[in-house]
Amino acid sequence: MLWKAGQTAFIDVLPRAPKPKNLPKGTIWHEKPRLSIPGSLWLPNVGYGRIAEVTADYFRTILAKATGGDRKHAVLFFCLDECWMSWNAAKRALEYGYETVYWYPDGTDGWTFEDYPVERVEPEPEPAIGSSPSGIFKRAVSVIGSVRVLRPKPCRPNPSAWP
Repeated sequence: MLWKAGQTAFIDVLPRAPKPKNLPKGTIWHEKPRLSIPGSLWLPNVGYGRIAEVTADYFRTILAKATGGDRKHAVLFFCLDECWMSWNAAKRALEYGYETVYWYPDGTDGWTFEDYPVERVEPEPEPAIGSSPSGIFKRAVSVIGSVRVLRPKPCRPNPSAWP
């Protein structure tokens, strides 16, 4: 299993909801906590179809941190079930020259469905403006373009477990 082996950087790209600008004065804003795959880095907002250059710089900087600057180091992108932002981020990583890129389309929804652990994560801090930039689960791996897609084996419903 890639996660257990610890040789792959797990990157969570779930977008982060902004604080509404029109909140009445005195309103307390509580961000929804993000429960993610243990050890993953949360890079919110890098998976949109188009991103600003400052966001692209942030993405490149954190990818370099996660991989020790080694573009051959494996990276895996996820979000929620069938979240296309993780696909976009994976394709973008290929554009940046990363060679071993995985997409986990089931995201944290699929992860928790399998009863794997999650932990609360905080977004990776954004750089200051102007700075530069086999184990537990058995998976089938297929290749779409150059992004490897990780899919769980098909799950058969268990009618005897239904009420």
